[in-house]
Amino acid sequence: MSSVSSRDTRLRIVEAAAGRFAEFGFRAATMKQIATAAEVNDVTVYRYFPKKQQLYWAAIEWKVKTSSLNQVVVDGLANPGRPKDMLEQLGESVLGVLLTDHSLGRLIYFAVLELPEEKKRLYEGHVKPLLDKLTAQIGVWVSSGEIRAVDPHSAALAIIGMLWSPYNLHELFGMQLSSQGSVKQLAEEFAELCLRGLGANSTQTPVK
Repeated sequence: MSSVSSRDTRLRIVEAAAGRFAEFGFRAATMKQIATAAEVNDVTVYRYFPKKQQLYWAAIEWKVKTSSLNQVVVDGLANPGRPKDMLEQLGESVLGVLLTDHSLGRLIYFAVLELPEEKKRLYEGHVKPLLDKLTAQIGVWVSSGEIRAVDPHSAALAIIGMLWSPYNLHELFGMQLSSQGSVKQLAEEFAELCLRGLGANSTQTPVK
């Protein structure tokens, strides 16, 4: 078997696994289902991935990388600019990825619910580095006076929670955005909420 065909076979297995795991979860998806979807036999799947957990991790790693989620966050933090501009860009990029490809979020959920070791690896390898970068950037804004004095880590957690919530609502209740343009609008509102909270403007009459 050539190295090229070997890579192709492995990729087909990983792609098929990502689809089945996202649909059924780790426990319910079977290696036989994955083999059928990848158009290979069971023996071939086990030759590349002797353990089911190895295949799940390969699937989630592939999905995270090909979704560009990490990259859009890294790119957004690399050239931060003004807080409002960066938060709008970050919000639009992250929401665009999560709301376009729901299988990524489902793979993350199933890892958290069913696989304690993979949950830890996912946090340490993907979530924590991004959280640390965002925390550091918020600290810079606080020091420069561009935003008010807040705990950077708490603020970073709040931002991540706000970005994740539309996906949660879609998965739990089937909430849909009215159009693709709504992602940009949602990102702008998200940036405003992050920077201003829900306090009324001084020129507005407070809502009773």
